[in-house]
Amino acid sequence: MAGVGVLAGAAGRLVRVLERYAPRLEPVQLFYPSRSYVRAALRAFVDIVKERGRRR
Repeated sequence: MAGVGVLAGAAGRLVRVLERYAPRLEPVQLFYPSRSYVRAALRAFVDIVKERGRRR
């Protein structure tokens, strides 16, 4: 993650540092075989990416 820092905070949670310098994220395009069987792990990843895209 060039340009983005992440540290473990006192409570064991990840904390962003240098957020001001984080690169702007561009839209993501996913290509996968939709006509064949899609594994659960890939389906979960696609769902997460879609959800995060809606929040922006």
